[in-house]
Parts: sequence; structure tokens; C-alpha cells
Amino acid sequence: MADSLDSSAAKKPAQRKRPPGSNAPIKTDGALIGARAAQVGGLALAAYVITAVTTGSGVASADTADADAGGSVTSSSQHAANAATTNRLGPRAGSRTAANRPARAGNGATSSATTPSPKPRPGTGGFRTSSSNKQRLSSPSSTTASSDSPADATATTVVAAGLTPVGLPAPMPPQRTAVDWAPLTWIRRTFFNRPPTVHYRASLNSQDMSNGVITGTIGAIDPDGDRLTYQVLADPKYGSVVIDPLTGKFTFTPTALFAEFGGADAFTVKVTDGRFHPLALLFSPDRGTPTPRLPVAVTRLPDASPSSPLEPFTVEKVITFDVPDGVVVNGADLTPDGDHLLLSVTIAGKTQIAVSNLDGGEYQCVSCGLVTNAAKAIALEGNQKIWFASTSGQQSADDPLGGAGLISYAILECQGSISSCANPTVKNVEFPSDRGPLAASTQNREAKPDPFGEYVTWTENTPITGPRMSIARLVATDTGYKLVDQRIFAPQWDENTEYAQDFANATRFYEGGSWHAGGRYLKYQTTTTGLNYDIYLLDTLTGERRQLTTDLDYNESGDVAPDGRSVYFSSARGADRMDVFTALQRPSLLDVAAFPQMARVSLWNNRRAMNEPWVMNLDDGQQLGSYSGQPVIIDPDWTIRGWSWFPDSTRALINEQQRPDTVTPGAPDTPWRFSIISFPTREATTPLPPVHQDPDAIAKWSVPVEEYTPMMGRQVPSRVLQGKDSGTATLSYSGTFASGSYSVTYDNYSDDGKTFINGTEKVTVVNPIGNATWTADLTSTGERTGYLKGSIKAGKANAFSGTVSSEINGVSYSGVPIQTDFPVINQPQLAITSFDNRVRVTATVAEDGYPRAVRGATVTVGSNTVTTDENGFAQIPFVPGDTISVIAGGFQSASQQVPTA
Repeated sequence: MADSLDSSAAKKPAQRKRPPGSNAPIKTDGALIGARAAQVGGLALAAYVITAVTTGSGVASADTADADAGGSVTSSSQHAANAATTNRLGPRAGSRTAANRPARAGNGATSSATTPSPKPRPGTGGFRTSSSNKQRLSSPSSTTASSDSPADATATTVVAAGLTPVGLPAPMPPQRTAVDWAPLTWIRRTFFNRPPTVHYRASLNSQDMSNGVITGTIGAIDPDGDRLTYQVLADPKYGSVVIDPLTGKFTFTPTALFAEFGGADAFTVKVTDGRFHPLALLFSPDRGTPTPRLPVAVTRLPDASPSSPLEPFTVEKVITFDVPDGVVVNGADLTPDGDHLLLSVTIAGKTQIAVSNLDGGEYQCVSCGLVTNAAKAIALEGNQKIWFASTSGQQSADDPLGGAGLISYAILECQGSISSCANPTVKNVEFPSDRGPLAASTQNREAKPDPFGEYVTWTENTPITGPRMSIARLVATDTGYKLVDQRIFAPQWDENTEYAQDFANATRFYEGGSWHAGGRYLKYQTTTTGLNYDIYLLDTLTGERRQLTTDLDYNESGDVAPDGRSVYFSSARGADRMDVFTALQRPSLLDVAAFPQMARVSLWNNRRAMNEPWVMNLDDGQQLGSYSGQPVIIDPDWTIRGWSWFPDSTRALINEQQRPDTVTPGAPDTPWRFSIISFPTREATTPLPPVHQDPDAIAKWSVPVEEYTPMMGRQVPSRVLQGKDSGTATLSYSGTFASGSYSVTYDNYSDDGKTFINGTEKVTVVNPIGNATWTADLTSTGERTGYLKGSIKAGKANAFSGTVSSEINGVSYSGVPIQTDFPVINQPQLAITSFDNRVRVTATVAEDGYPRAVRGATVTVGSNTVTTDENGFAQIPFVPGDTISVIAGGFQSASQQVPTA
């Protein structure tokens, strides 16, 4: 047993003993190594080893506690350095705790999680006693066991089992003397202070999307808990940065161009704890003072007025028609299949209907010999029937009746396809007015069938009630066709309303409609504010009405693309054709009488500013003073008068007429040309399928004609209507549409509480086609300040006399625009902005306060060419002195030299 015990004891590592009678603390292994290194290895080795010690058990623990009290967090990189140092010095260099000691083995042993017992001293047989503690040793409850390694645990177990008599208490643990770590901690904090570390995360920055300003925090940490200070060493390239020197919070302000384009930038900061770092001077590139280059990513700012981009177009070909001598083509439309052209031709002074292929060949006149005059032809689904007007009294101001002549309609039917029409026949269409007492004086304007020829819409204009937007079923009879079950689809109004705004539905001027997107939509026109003519879309399934245009000028014809995503429309936007009458915005309380007169004066006296073609995104729609899409101008000396989309919505057939001279008013007798244009940035789409109209749906957005009660034709000496906010509008109607007097007087009238109207507007009609007078003396105060004053007498044909002027918020208009002083409308001008090998292309159009992105523009720098994306951006290399050139069909080109400084 003794041999066994001696053998076990001999295997334990030697331990230093305290000198007899000495109470001095025992030096740690690391300290001894450091001291010995200082003696034999020089100062550098001593510094290295002492640093390792100070990252060990006692000093590290004390220092960490100190750091924690100061609110600092040790970085992951610092932890890694500490671990590496500990590994170099061996297991004794690190602090051993209950958590990393192995479990004890043997009878009566406890796990490392229990309270440890001290290790037996060598030479005492595993325990020691003294006279002062014999009584305590006699207690069995004092028995404990402790080890620092599995070998120690085994030895302790053997000694305890072999030398402790039965019934005797276990030996008392040795009395440990506390080590004073303060000096070493001070040495470390003073001479071996650890440098701060930067943990910047750009993803935590926040950006103000109104100006691009970015705020964030440097995120530096000092492992010793020292206070840090921050300083900008190098500014960003594309902006400025301000940093809080105590907190590290920063604000990065990009330049306007950088905010517009977006991208990456960076700035350099210095982070210091104000202390000396000897080791960092030797081993760290930053000498203990980090100077990181911190990236910032700026997200491109959204446009101030988000909208669909503008797009280029190209002329694929100009069609040359192969027609007999004496035949002049003055109109062309696509057949429903998109494979042929339906033509309007003039032969011996009369208008007829013909067909050709898309190249202008295979010409055939299908109405010749059947009717005297055929115009405004529409091919129906199936390509076997053509709807047309057999006379057209409103086509010319030179008409003796001033455009008020009667119009009749018919259907031309072919055996086989209309592109190879055999045995054509013509069947007349009977309208409801043809069966009434006013047949000789009722004009049925702009009648158009749905795609299947099942319903027809038109404007019924009577001398009593004026225009009524009508819809009726088209049914076949033994001799032809007739329209039955006439209904009125003008918006309904409340006769008992007290408010002028609600009453205006009864007094607006209406005209329409035409079928679009396979018959899903009806397009019609009406005045929205005083004398302001706009386009509306009526959803034939839901009855929802949407105002498509909102500017203050004249908007009329249009064609929704087959896929329902974009729309062509004609507008005088930017030409100021009607602005002198409309700038002072007011309810449409007189327009049913006033608009036919003032629009006629403006229309026939300025054919150069008639209506320009525009294309815009249907979802966006037009906004007053903002988005309106883009004008489509191929040549400023020609104006597009007709438009029809191909089924894939990427191309269109257009009809252009050369502008008249600047002197002669009235309908121009100038050449026509016909082209196919394409929008190259579009992808082909499938057209919306044609729909059959639902009678129940129609009943929801229309009323039977006998139930419709228009305002025109009533005798109303005085009707006082309220403003939605304040004031009154006193209305007076006397007479009929053909002859009467109508007036409104405003007294502090306001619908919004911001603008207030006072004064009187009046219309007197003696003869609707040759003798009418409009007068106004109105003032506007508040948000829209100004006036409308004038007196205009409309005569026959193109004649008028009088003056008119208006002003709103400093913008003045004077007189009815005529061709003599009207400027040419030009293509929009492209604009270039460039930044850091990136280019953006925009354009500004009439009455739109925002530059719009142009997609698909071609950008060229030297031999490199790219096209702009959906937002008008393109990536292309350039250096100072290079020239950037941009072209896009339908726009004026632009070029710009990259600045050299």
C-alpha cells in the first residue's frame, strides 16, 4: 500500500513550497516566466510574455471586470488574439474554472459543477493536521475532493482511500493567499492598452428618400472601455459628411446628381481612444488608431412625379397606294384582323370606301356605284360588314348649314371578306328620330357600332334639348336595320339638389361615344369645368366612369390600344386653343349652350392648333400640370389626324395631313400621307377579346330615353344653387337649344373654400349655326386670383367678332387663337445628365412641370453605344472631354461634352 502510494505521489508534478515562516504570495508560473525572460531574453521578450500574462487568468479577469464597468465590449478579433496568446503559453497561462475542469472519478467524488476541494499537498500523505484543527478534522462532513486534471483526480482518490482511517474526517483544504493583480492590471492598461476596433455596418444606415441624405453610426468598440473620439480624414467623392466626434453618428449628404443617379461612395474616419499602444506600433499597420474607409450606398431617388417613361417611335414605312388615276386616298384604317386597310377615297369630288393590303396594293373600291357619298367607315368583326355615314354634314365649316346638316347611316355587306368583297349590298339604318316629329331637324352625330354590330352609340342633337348621348340595339329588318330601345347614358343628376356642382351634370355639353378595347370601354367627351372639354372612359361592364384628361384645353378623339394599356388621344394641350375661356375654373352651368358656339369659333379659325396626337399610359392618365404622356410628331409640318392600333399594340397606322398656311381659316385642302409607326421598346401583347354587351349591365349606366329629363329646353327664370363651401350661383334658362338665353351669376361662390368667384356669364343664341353671343365678366379671388372678361359674337362659317381676355395667378391669355400668330408645334427636346460613367435621358413636354424619363434612347460615346432602361438610365464609359450624344425617334436629339474640370 505504501509503495503504491509513494509511486502515485511521485507521478504528480512538483509544486513550489512556501518558505518556512513566510507569508509572501507564491508567484504564478506566468510571472516567473516573465521574470526569467526579462533576465535572460531581454526587454522585448519580457514585454511579449508579460502581455501574454496580462491576457491570462488573473489580469484578464480583473481587466475585463474593469472594462465591463466602463461599458465596453471586447471585440471578436480581440478574443481571437487572446486565445492565440493563451495557446502559445500553455494550459497554465489561462484561467481554469469549474467549467473547464474534468469530472472527478472514484468513490465519493463530485462533478466539476460541485464545490471543489483543494488538492492534497505532497509529502503529507494526502492530508495535514495541526493541534489547532484536530477537532474540526474529526467531523465526517468535512471530507472533500478536488483536482485540476484527470491525473490529479486519480492520485487524490488513492491517497484519500489509503491513508484516511475509518471514521476520521477528510483533510482541510489548504489556505490560499490572494494574489494582488492591481499592479499588473495597471501595467497592462498603461503600457499594453488594446486599440479600438470598428464594426461599421452599412446595412444599418437609413436614407431620406426625399433628398438622399444618409444617417448612420461608425460602430467602433474599445476593448478596454476607453472613451473614443472620431474625426473625418477624407471626405466622400460625391457629397459631404458630418460626424459627431463623441458618438460616431454621421450624416452623409450626396450631391444632387449623385442623389438622382444613386450609387456607392465612401469616406475615411479616424477612431482613437487617446492612449499609447506600444505593441500596435510594432505589429499593427494602423499603429493602434483605426482609419477605415467606410462605404455608403445611395438608393436612387424616385422621380418627383412618378409616371410611365416616355418612349421613342420609328416610322417603319410610308405607304404608297397603287390606285387608278383620279383616285385620292384621304383616310385609312385597319381592318379588325390587322391585315388590310379600309380606305376613304375621293373620286370625282365624292367620298367612297375602298380596301387595300398593307403595302397599298390590291386596291378595290367597295362602295362605288352603290352610294353617292360614304364616309367614316368602320369594319365589324368577321370582316364582312362595314358601317358608314352616307352623308357627313359636320365635316366642313364650308357646309351651308355650318356643320349642322342631317347625317344618315348604312351597312355595306360583302359576300366573303371585305378585302375581296363580292356582290356588295347596302342596307340603311333607321334611327329613333327618323320615326318622330323632329326627324327633319334632328342630327345624329358620330354614330358607331360595337365590334359585333349589336349596339350603336351616337349623339342625338335636337333643336329643343340639344345633345343627348344615346345607345340602342341594332336589329335587322326585312329592308335593312333599325335601332330600338334607345337609352341615354349621360350621367344622371338630382333635380332637387341644392348644389351647383351636382346640378352641372344636367348642363354640361356631351358628345360620344366610340367603342374600345374590344367593346369593354366607351369613350365620350364632355365639359368638366366651364368650356373645358375632356375625354371620359365608361366601363360597359361595371358602369364606372373615369376622367381620362384633365388639362384646361381641348381634348377629343382617341383610340385605346387593343391590350388596354395605353391610349392615343388628340389634344390642344400646349397650343392654348381654349385656355383663354377655361383658365378661370368654374362649374359647367352654361356649357350645353355656350360650348357649341365658342368651340366652333376656336376650331374653324385655327386648324393649325386643332388637335395634336398624344400617347400616354392608360393607368396613369392625364394630370393637370403634370403627366400627359407625349406628343407624337413625326414632322412639325404635318399633323396626325387618324390613328388605329395593330392587334399587338406595338404598332399603329397613322394618317397625317400637311398643315395649312398661316392665313386661310377653315378646313384645309392639303395633302395626306399614311405611315406605319412602331414603338420598339414595347413587347407584343395579346389584344383583349371582343365582348358582347350585357343588357343588364347597360341598364345600370343608362336610362330609357323617355325617362331622361335634360335641363336644356326648360324654362327656369331663376334657380339659386349653393357652393359646396360658400356662396351662390343663380341660374337662368329661357328658350331652347336652337334659340334662347342662358346666364349664371356668382356671388362669393366657392366649392373648396380656397377660391371664390363673383360676376356674370351669359349666352344668347339666335341661330345655332350663325348668330350667337357669349359674354363674361367674372373675377376670381383666393388661391386662384384673376379674371375672365369678354364678348364674342359667332357668325356663319368661320366668322366671329369681339375680344376676350383672362388672367389667373399672373398668367395671361388674350383673344381667340388664329392661324396667323400660331407657332409650329415641335418634337420634345431630349436632355442629358451624366455622372460617374452613367447617363440619364429625359424630356419635358407641354404643360408638364417635370422632366420624364425616356426609355430606349440611343446613347453614344465614341465607339460605344447603349440604350436607356425603363428609368432613362444607361451605363457607358466616358472621360472628361468626351461627347455624349443621344437620339430617340420622335424627340429632338441632344449632345453634351463631359466637363474637363
